[in-house]
Amino acid sequence: MNILVVDSVHFDRERTVRALKNTQHSLIKAESNEDALEHLKNSPVDMILIGCLHKDCAGMSLLYEIRMLSVQIQLPIIMLSRLEDESLISTALKAGAQDFIFKSEISEKRLWLALLNARTRYELERQQDSTFKKLKYLSETDTLTGLSNRYYFESSLSRSVANAARGRYRLELMMIDLDDFKVVNDTYGHDVGDDFIRQVTQRIQSCLRDGEILARLGGDEFGLILNTEKGKHSAARVATRILDQLEQPIVLSGRVKEKVSAS
Repeated sequence: MNILVVDSVHFDRERTVRALKNTQHSLIKAESNEDALEHLKNSPVDMILIGCLHKDCAGMSLLYEIRMLSVQIQLPIIMLSRLEDESLISTALKAGAQDFIFKSEISEKRLWLALLNARTRYELERQQDSTFKKLKYLSETDTLTGLSNRYYFESSLSRSVANAARGRYRLELMMIDLDDFKVVNDTYGHDVGDDFIRQVTQRIQSCLRDGEILARLGGDEFGLILNTEKGKHSAARVATRILDQLEQPIVLSGRVKEKVSAS
């Protein structure tokens, strides 16, 4: 395992390195945040030990910065400090550290245990985060089309109303209802009906820009939220583009062409 030891205090940094020198780990030393970040960008490591003096020190700044870069850098972190301060410990753990060690306790055995604990805790946190993201996605997504569902649409609408009341943007809301969709389901079956809905979804999406929220509210009903600059009536133009896209018949089961119309 490659371990990066970051500590601006030379004596403390060397003491930590000495405590780990008999282990099977590869150790890299850094005396500043800049050195640490440069190394992380060029040579990924498996663990990082960061020395900190207080809640506003460089070590805490490095912890915050690494966690903000979590998309590029994901690794367990242990904080080391001479200061036995409960608020510092709490701040470090809440900021994303997996463990906290007093420098007065540093020994080969103590660090070995901390490394094992930090790595295990980090893996559990990643699993929990992955599970949370999956559940959140399922709770906010329409499984047939991949669009947002009614729950996400309604919460987004509430936020958009509040933002429009405070800012220079106006909120425009469009409700789209496909005409005679029940006929498609009754004639060709639900599998073909599902394909019909998916193709309609793709056509509507092709008319939208980034940031516009399209949701399937259920069955053949869609909702669209547009946040536009005041004085611009974009909803009318978007509606026209959607109706133009839906004018062309949809091919179902590779052979049946079905016309689409919407209100």
